[in-house]
Amino acid sequence: MDDKIIFGKGENLVCLLPEMANRHGLIAGATGTGKTVSLKVLAESFSDMGPLLLSRLMELNETQSSILNITFKIADDMGMLILDLKDLKAVLRFIGDNSKELRTEYGNMSPQSIGAIQRRLQSQ
Repeated sequence: MDDKIIFGKGENLVCLLPEMANRHGLIAGATGTGKTVSLKVLAESFSDMGPLLLSRLMELNETQSSILNITFKIADDMGMLILDLKDLKAVLRFIGDNSKELRTEYGNMSPQSIGAIQRRLQSQ
């Protein structure tokens, strides 16, 4: 169950596979049927997946996804908060400006791949 988001349970668990999540969804039901709770569960589950979900939503390739993961690691290690896309763009800019210094600890992050991620963010 580690890679599944438990969405609800009754007689059986209702799960969402992260790879099936996309930008669109509909939660409908009568008053008191759990729409708000369902959205809260989804939001909390997606926030723990940060770069993984974001990579899928932006349709990044494997190299770009790896760099996005490293971006979140660098931000965490340096105490930089990524609360929104503006913060993410700032961290990517920092990485681009300091890639030579960061390469030793985090690996090579090509300007082309960083640029591709930044272009994807512009279209979001």
